[in-house]
Amino acid sequence: MATAVVTENFKPQGKGHTKTQSRVQLEGLRDALGTQSLEQLRGMIRTLPGLVKDDDNLRQDVLNAVKQLQAEIETPWDTIQRIFLLNPWYGVSVTIGVNMGLFRTLVDSASPLSAREIATKCEADLNFTQRLLRCLNSFNAVKQFDTYGELVYAPTNMTRTFTTPMGEACPPFITEFFHPAWLKFPAKLRGNGYKPPPSGTETVFNDIYNMPGKHVWDILATTPYIADGGVFMSQYNAAHKHWTDVYPVNHRLVEGADKDPNSVFMVDVGGWTGSVAISTCEKFPEAPGKFMVLDLPSAVASASSLPPRVHPCAHDFFKPYPVEVQGARFYFMRYISHDWNQDDLVAILTNIRNAMKPGYSRLLINDWVVPEKDPHPFMCSQDLTMMHLAGGEERSEARFRDAIARAGLQLSNIFRPGDKISESVVECQVAGDGNVDSGDKGAVNVDTLV
Repeated sequence: MATAVVTENFKPQGKGHTKTQSRVQLEGLRDALGTQSLEQLRGMIRTLPGLVKDDDNLRQDVLNAVKQLQAEIETPWDTIQRIFLLNPWYGVSVTIGVNMGLFRTLVDSASPLSAREIATKCEADLNFTQRLLRCLNSFNAVKQFDTYGELVYAPTNMTRTFTTPMGEACPPFITEFFHPAWLKFPAKLRGNGYKPPPSGTETVFNDIYNMPGKHVWDILATTPYIADGGVFMSQYNAAHKHWTDVYPVNHRLVEGADKDPNSVFMVDVGGWTGSVAISTCEKFPEAPGKFMVLDLPSAVASASSLPPRVHPCAHDFFKPYPVEVQGARFYFMRYISHDWNQDDLVAILTNIRNAMKPGYSRLLINDWVVPEKDPHPFMCSQDLTMMHLAGGEERSEARFRDAIARAGLQLSNIFRPGDKISESVVECQVAGDGNVDSGDKGAVNVDTLV
């Protein structure tokens, strides 16, 4: 049974996948599984990280194979224990470690530390510290050693992860802000007949924070987690392809753009700290005009140290756009559409459509286009996450087409990333525009390349 699972998942999948040397080695590993001792199998499994490090699609295949293999060999109690008793405590214990400075203490130390030394440096109770370290060691968040009868602890790669800006921001943001609502979501669904929230202002967050009529991002702005949220969102997609690696920017945007330096080249809708506008400006210094970061006042206030060509625009995208951002070369939405239900998304798109210059402006939606068949597990979990926190969704192509058409726009192309986890770029233009380019007039249609 286990061998069959591994065999199935190590087959090359989809167009564009070649049988690299790593895949050949993996196939040899797969074929050997049935004849090796347990210790030999462990040795072969330890070679996997080196084989997959340069091929992200292959790495995802192996991770999925491991997860399926685990599910196949688990007993029912193993499964219950993993999902409900172990996994929740991994995140909670890491959050505690981040909050008390435990991970940074280990990384900053020139040598392994005892529990007593860690407790002293972190100003924590010794008994508590020992028990927390025991838990962290159980899933390799720290490494335990026995030195002459005394247990000491050293950092692992996971330890170092939680000393990075993302690693320090994510645990409190997710565990303390999001998790309480996750735990209330099943009861909320049971009470409403198992339907998505009717709007983004009637969610579990409204109940927990006693803030009726407020969207989750408005609620977040009133909490101590707003700064961590900004760091999390700015680095959330660090391992994903940048949108400019998916979409032909020079061919479809830079060429034909207004050369006036006071014109607007990009409007980053809901751009928060401006990370996408900044990176795009840096990648395309030849692009003319200004890069605008449009978001609520509380969000753009956190966008500090913007480069000269990137400017904040404090505005609610549910209201008509101010003159300063009308007629831009393109409007860009990353991780915005999934925050809202279908009717709200139509309203957002309609305001953008009204600000666009027909025959010149484009709207780019940089988000997942969820496949109907076998989507990535993270897409599925994020779809439910967006449902419970904002009444939003990760959309299929059909759902995007519906919202886009209702807003008076036309979907002119979908540029797909060619991997299993990065986001697509959905390109739209004003409906009825005789200059709408469907991608068949000499344009680079990435759909045909992956």
